[in-house]
Amino acid sequence: MRGTLGRSIGGRGDTHSSRARDLADIAAIALQVDGIDGNAVIDALRREGQRRSETLPDGLPTTFELESDQAADWSRRWTTLIRQPPVDFEQALHVGRAFLDPVLNGTVGKHLWDALDQT
Repeated sequence: MRGTLGRSIGGRGDTHSSRARDLADIAAIALQVDGIDGNAVIDALRREGQRRSETLPDGLPTTFELESDQAADWSRRWTTLIRQPPVDFEQALHVGRAFLDPVLNGTVGKHLWDALDQT
């Protein structure tokens, strides 16, 4: 069974990533930048997956999910972990899923990201 993206990126063994800043960065980019090429994001994720092949034996997950303990931890400490967060935790999670799920599950194709519509 594939792990969550949070565990896959930066996590060690049975621990989850502590990189809440990455989620904030993804949300900030997705909310502000139009025209991100889905195929370019897929290619970048594949390269990163190959680079991390030893730590991602099952490859990248097909959806952006955080383990429940990770989500609870990040939500509770969001404003401490992220100085001057651009969005609250729930919005960052929602935008992160909207941006990353089509990339991870391979449905994004030639689509260009629309920051206003979050599609």
